[in-house]
Amino acid sequence: MAICNPDEIDLQTYLNKENYYCKTKTDSVLHQGDIIIPFNNIRNVEGFKGKKIIGIIIITNQCDLEQNKAKFLTFIPIYRVLGMINFGNNEERNSFKEIVKQNHLRFFYLPPHPYIDDKLGGLIYKENIMTEKREGFKETQVSPKIRLKSPFIDSLSSKVAEIFNRIPVLHPEDSEIERWIETNEEIQKIKQLEDLLTKTSDLFTKADIHQWIDNNDNLEDRFKLMEIYSQTIRHIKLNEFEKAQEYIGEARGLGFEDKSRLYNLEKKLYIKEIKSLKSDVSDFIPNSTIKKWLKEKINLEKKVIIVRKYYQAQKYIKDENINGLITLFKDLNEIEDSSEERLEKLVEIIKEIQTGAV
Repeated sequence: MAICNPDEIDLQTYLNKENYYCKTKTDSVLHQGDIIIPFNNIRNVEGFKGKKIIGIIIITNQCDLEQNKAKFLTFIPIYRVLGMINFGNNEERNSFKEIVKQNHLRFFYLPPHPYIDDKLGGLIYKENIMTEKREGFKETQVSPKIRLKSPFIDSLSSKVAEIFNRIPVLHPEDSEIERWIETNEEIQKIKQLEDLLTKTSDLFTKADIHQWIDNNDNLEDRFKLMEIYSQTIRHIKLNEFEKAQEYIGEARGLGFEDKSRLYNLEKKLYIKEIKSLKSDVSDFIPNSTIKKWLKEKINLEKKVIIVRKYYQAQKYIKDENINGLITLFKDLNEIEDSSEERLEKLVEIIKEIQTGAV
């Protein structure tokens, strides 16, 4: 079973020894990927960092083995995981995660197998390459029992080649690169935009930022826009609706903002303002009417103006401000149906105050 992307399968399937290994015949010739355990130390070699070698894996080119062209066999020692990784060390423990995913530069992972280690498996240190005359292996009468299957033996071979074929290039110090990133204006603008996402997540997404970058938009303008929206949302939360309305006007004045986003922000403003004033205008507009308006969300701009007018009317009634009430009535008469009960009620209150004043 070939595993193309380990991230797309579960761990149990990924570590299944049937995916990695196959059995070999006792009389078969040596093959690329053959695992030989125990390993007779032909040259009494010392393992990597003095660690005990439990076996080896053959990496000699398969064609050379089949055609008997390989005078020397190339192999890499195998070590037990527990002998190589200190799991009490956070850095080594995190490194093991990358090793298991076959993403580590220098280690290659062999999943658990009774022939290697049935608990955690084995490790191959890819730079730890050794060679020995082929006759030496014949003399020991080695008889591999398992073989690393394709595509894993192919992956191991290519990863070993990568180590020796890497082409170094000159590069600056990490500290210089970090300093460049931290002081780069465009990068800073993007970071600022992403920071503002936490305050404007109802209106913007990371996809918006990526689109601005792809379209080569002026990020400074976009930052200004998000900052305006951030302030708008803050004032809405504080019930400072006039200030919020000013910021919305400022956003509209930029001339490039999406109208639907402006509409949604204004709708948020109107809903919050109506909710905040509903108890103050309940003498004129019942809560049931307010709930209906908020549920329908139709003509909210007009309705918030009505609510504001009746909120002001309550203050004028308290102060018995006849001129203020008459002006409000004229304003409301232009936007409200004259048959509305609340408008008729306002007329009656004006008359009562006038009569009392006389």
